[in-house]
Amino acid sequence: FDFTNLLTALLSEAQNPSGTSTKFPSSFLLSVYAVFAGVGLIMWLAIVWFGIGLDSGEVSNADNDNSEKLMGDEHVEPRPSAQSPRGGPATGVAEQIVEEEMPDMLGSLADRLLGLGYPGSLSMPIGIASWAMAVEWGFVAVVSDIGGEMTDPMGCSGSRGAWVARTAFTVNRACLLLGSLGSTLFPCPRGIFALLGGVFTLAVLLISLCIFGVGRAAWTTHVGQTIYIICNAIVGSFESYLTSAAYRFVGEAKNVQRMKRHNATTFLSLLSGGGVCLMGFCAGIGVDEGFLHCVEVNV
Repeated sequence: FDFTNLLTALLSEAQNPSGTSTKFPSSFLLSVYAVFAGVGLIMWLAIVWFGIGLDSGEVSNADNDNSEKLMGDEHVEPRPSAQSPRGGPATGVAEQIVEEEMPDMLGSLADRLLGLGYPGSLSMPIGIASWAMAVEWGFVAVVSDIGGEMTDPMGCSGSRGAWVARTAFTVNRACLLLGSLGSTLFPCPRGIFALLGGVFTLAVLLISLCIFGVGRAAWTTHVGQTIYIICNAIVGSFESYLTSAAYRFVGEAKNVQRMKRHNATTFLSLLSGGGVCLMGFCAGIGVDEGFLHCVEVNV
């Protein structure tokens, strides 16, 4: 997915590097997209049909083992009783019983509404990753070009603003792949993960200030335009990094049953997808109603 975003962004950049004039028709560009999509479909069908990448045992036993794996870790011993057969307290039993971690507010909400309860320790990565994905694809992807136009000192129709909008879009999509690769090559602890979430939010705030015209004079300078492009790069790279790292945190969580980890990943997917749809819907209405639009310099 991230590689596809990079590829399409580079092709669209080659077609219209200035943001104002195209070097070849869009029909040709869409035809190239169709070819890549067809190749991807054929490759996917081959993987599914021939079971490429799966052991023969995995293919035959996947359906039989799936339900058992979700219910908990293999070879789970029955929980010992808190009393001995004679009715008195059993010695050594307290050390064998591991208290299950209680869910926090977000985990309780997932459990009550969807039946997807999970430990509270996983709520931080789930919340940050869901926020990052919703903002990247539901807000920045919708209105980033407006911010680029707002950086033009000559007005909304200037060539400089069109170039900033085009460049910001391209670096945002290119950095998606870098973020995904970075999460694999350079995993981070939870503290750094939270810090990256804060930097991501700061970049989104700066993009929002530009879109709404706060400090318009500063954004129209070369420094302001560069900062706007860098903020778009940060949002793209950090979104993919945070999302990939969140799934890693959940998948590698210790002392958490498989069913709970499965619930957490499912809730992360639902929360992220729902956030993208809701934020994109609101941003789309804002653009359609004229609430979010480029304002001319002299207005």
